Amino acid sequence: MMAIYVFVGMMSYPNPVRTWRRVSAVVLILSFLPCVLLAISHIMGGGWPEACALMTMHVVVWAICATLLPSLAITKHPPKPGR
Repeated sequence: MMAIYVFVGMMSYPNPVRTWRRVSAVVLILSFLPCVLLAISHIMGGGWPEACALMTMHVVVWAICATLLPSLAITKHPPKPGR
């Protein structure tokens, strides 16, 4: 949900898709920090296998949001006159 709100907020930027992809890549990298901390500290019995599974899920969701959201929000063809 937050990704959608951030993307809508970026629609006024000069190149919103490029900006969106850069911001989402930075947020993806930041989302790995709790996973790495889980693996290092072994909180709740977690280790590297669990952290890698969480990081894989983050990458999948990032790939969906980074590619699908801009293609759904931005039209490639201008509307026809009279419609």
